[in-house]
Amino acid sequence: MKQFNFEYSSIEEATAGLAEVKKALSGEQAAGRCSDALLTIFLSDYMEDDGQKLLGALDAELPGLKRAGMTGFNGISYCATGHYVKLNLITAERSSFHIVQIPCKPDGEREAAKTLSDFLDGIEHMKGVALFPANIAMDMMEFLEAAAEGREDIPFFGASAYGKTLSWYGELAEGSSFTIGEGLLDSGVTAAVFAGEDLNIYMDYILGWHPIGRELSVKLGKKSPYGGASIGEIDGRPAPELYKKYLGVEWNEKFMWNTADFPLMVRRNGVDIALIPLTRGDSEYLYFTTALREGEKLHLSYGTKGDILGASWAGSRRMRAFAPESVFLFLCGSRVNYFKDEAHVEWDYYREHFPQLMFCHGHCEISYWKRKGGVLNSSLVAVGFREGPVPTEAAGIKICEGNCRECRCGEWEKCQEAWMPRENGIIPLPYRMAFFLVVMTSELEDMSVKAEAANHAKSVFLSNMSHEIRTPINAVLGMDEMILRESSEKNVLEYAENIRAAGSSLLGLINDILDFSKIEAGKMEIIPVEYEAASLLNDLANMISRRAEDKGLSFVLDAAPDIPSILYGDELRVKQVATNILTNAVKYTQQGGVTLRVGCEHDGENAVLSFSVTDTGIGIRDEDMERLFSPFERIDEEQNRSIEGTGLGMAITTQLLAKMGSRLEVQSEYGKGSTFSFK
Repeated sequence: MKQFNFEYSSIEEATAGLAEVKKALSGEQAAGRCSDALLTIFLSDYMEDDGQKLLGALDAELPGLKRAGMTGFNGISYCATGHYVKLNLITAERSSFHIVQIPCKPDGEREAAKTLSDFLDGIEHMKGVALFPANIAMDMMEFLEAAAEGREDIPFFGASAYGKTLSWYGELAEGSSFTIGEGLLDSGVTAAVFAGEDLNIYMDYILGWHPIGRELSVKLGKKSPYGGASIGEIDGRPAPELYKKYLGVEWNEKFMWNTADFPLMVRRNGVDIALIPLTRGDSEYLYFTTALREGEKLHLSYGTKGDILGASWAGSRRMRAFAPESVFLFLCGSRVNYFKDEAHVEWDYYREHFPQLMFCHGHCEISYWKRKGGVLNSSLVAVGFREGPVPTEAAGIKICEGNCRECRCGEWEKCQEAWMPRENGIIPLPYRMAFFLVVMTSELEDMSVKAEAANHAKSVFLSNMSHEIRTPINAVLGMDEMILRESSEKNVLEYAENIRAAGSSLLGLINDILDFSKIEAGKMEIIPVEYEAASLLNDLANMISRRAEDKGLSFVLDAAPDIPSILYGDELRVKQVATNILTNAVKYTQQGGVTLRVGCEHDGENAVLSFSVTDTGIGIRDEDMERLFSPFERIDEEQNRSIEGTGLGMAITTQLLAKMGSRLEVQSEYGKGSTFSFK
């Protein structure tokens, strides 16, 4: 296998330069070293007419030569004109290349992935797949996961076309975005498949940024028009406010420039993936090219130039150990913006040993292997190819996951100098600060893992103990019930009644702990069934009116007359939620009364019940409102110390409501009463 690189500053120059490509190809063919060949093409800042002109010249000069590529991002590359053409020829002696071009529009990703999958099924000794998609609105992660299903040992790599994309404000910028194969596609994917019985491929994903700070909870927004994730809230606040809180960055024309150095980061399957905001949409959403999954947590991240260059330096050494015969580099344009005039240093590390390599800057990078990685930001993806056995010293190469401090390239001292430079023996302050932040975050993560393990152990213990204790309590209550039925002695019946009251109270506490443990362990399920609305309301009224009457309180049930007689839902959990709120209302009300209002909103075949519990009790201070929903916490403890309870009722209530797609609303005035409502 052999690689030849050709770079031109214009389409006209590239068209004339095809003679050089033809000469290199003919030389390999004449020497018997070329059974197949692939030409990769990258055009920066060109329109479709220019692409068609180049393909026409290729058809005339090099008919039948397989080709694949896309429009790329020029940035501050070696060309000063703003236009650039890169042609890279790979000739293979014993391997083969297979090209397919698949049209795809947004929402057609799975169908397009099936087309690619069927194509791959017909290729023997497949070792890797290069992807060059075009159209920022496509969900490339969905396409990638579907196409790679069942091919976990095959690396997928590449970059997305850059050109007609978004400006920092979200408008379409000038330029044209297309993928190159047999022809040009402005919406679709060109795939180049590398196959060969003795072909070996080494893929390295390099990041250089490190997570800092605590985990951040995310609320995903509506479907993104740009193919990746849209984030509506981070830690319960509008997403852009995260950058204002931690970086002091306001939303203005420089928002993207001020945030690109601090990518958000998600850790997926042990791999850190960066996310840079693409733009801000309406309703305070932030849009990203990388997809997120429900429940994933984010970190902010940070990297010094030394961190990032050190990671690239170490990656170039690992690639050298693999001894490739050809090399592809896919680099994020944000790295170019980050390094500016020093951007060439990264690829120079590789070009020092592989001067004919191909590199390009895409809109986003692709590295997916063994279900790790995916559609990436801020990264460098290096791919090496060689025909024949891998050198012995490269057999233990570890795929880098973006942390050069863990690399085992054999040249640790030089690598350390790359990411922790010294000026007269003094390490610059930004590098020391970055090192401090990374180590501190690692320690906090270790503490978090230990705390999570301890919390899980606590939940398991409480769950087991609740089961164990409930059995003898039920036995005691059962025997006590026999005494109440059979005894006629007044003092014995009084003792037995006290036992029943205390036992029932204890059983309620145990049930709360068991429910909370189930919820924490993720084992609490919502089981919807048909139930009678009248029966539900009757049970609530009977249960609470007796408690209210015992305290001299009034209880009023105000139910709408148009509630359907038969409803569908988890009657037990609805009743449990309502009972928890009503019981609290009675417990914390000393005079006056409690009112339960149940309304109904009709929407076709659906009916939404609205519950509202109003009391004339002690109320809640504004500063205590958040503590109300914390487990094992009771507000105003000094005043309420005589009131029984575990402090779990409201925590269980809010989590049960969340499982049923609802939430608890609270309005309260301290000293006058409260209203708790949910739908």
